[in-house]
Amino acid sequence: MTMSIEASRPLSAITAATSRPGRYLAPDKTAHDCVVENLSLDGATLVNCDGAPVGATVVLYVEGLGRLVADVVATGDNSMDVTFDKAQSKLDPLKAYLSGSNPTANGGERRQHPRVNADNPLKPVRLPDGEIRQCEIADISLSGALVVLDILVPIGAPVWIGNSPGYVAERREDGTVIRFKNPLDGEALAELTR
Repeated sequence: MTMSIEASRPLSAITAATSRPGRYLAPDKTAHDCVVENLSLDGATLVNCDGAPVGATVVLYVEGLGRLVADVVATGDNSMDVTFDKAQSKLDPLKAYLSGSNPTANGGERRQHPRVNADNPLKPVRLPDGEIRQCEIADISLSGALVVLDILVPIGAPVWIGNSPGYVAERREDGTVIRFKNPLDGEALAELTR
């Protein structure tokens, strides 16, 4: 995961050049999955989501960073721009993330479940358009998997590995990170590793 940070720039001017899974709570109390891009102390762009109306206040949950209150300032096709209230104390994890001093938020060790290698790593993956392809499972845990695909799937896109639903959380040099919608049980993990 890369970030564009220049030491000479003030923290308020730093924008993370990475995408993070997120979820926001709309004014009508409905929850919506999204991908958070262009993250800075000023705000962010939420993509792959149904937008809330301009002027609405939403509660945004960003993976690894927690809860942020945000105001919608612009909307587009499946996206919206939000600004953050700088007075909120919840900005501390974001400040640490942008300054590079929070290793968990910056992609450091944050695993909740141990990784397992698959005995038979080739498994079917169903893509958002319904197409089924073979993927190689590099490693897998109860909460997600690192897979090697022969195509790029957009971050935030829903996918199924075998019978387990998930979404593309990140693309890395060594593969695509799939986060399962719900942690796998032992039986589902065994099915995907044999």
